[in-house]
Amino acid sequence: MRKNAWLAAALVWTVAVVVLCLVSFNELPSIGGRQADKFAHFVFHFVFCALWIGYAHIAFPRAKVLPMAVIVFVSASVFGIALEFAQEYFTQTRSADILDVAANATGALSGVWFGSQLIRGIQGRQKT
Repeated sequence: MRKNAWLAAALVWTVAVVVLCLVSFNELPSIGGRQADKFAHFVFHFVFCALWIGYAHIAFPRAKVLPMAVIVFVSASVFGIALEFAQEYFTQTRSADILDVAANATGALSGVWFGSQLIRGIQGRQKT
């Protein structure tokens, strides 16, 4: 059951990120400007990686943390870059931004580190 909950949370978050990155919010008031946008990208990818690391740990409990972390980070990076291309080429109101890619990568790296530390802590407690 836990595995399905982690998978559902990771999938729902992934879809939410896609929608939030591709839907126009021009009618809504701007909150915080450019810095808020970069922070949102950071948070999107931080949570994305933390959820997918959590799912991977439960789905593949014997897998080593580092390879899982690398796979999740690379996947998140490709996902973030693909979203930027989609914003540029498939929307009228959004455009690609290299600073968004940097915020995505920073959030992904932080999320992978955070998730990996949680997994290591859980594994350490299970061994004792």
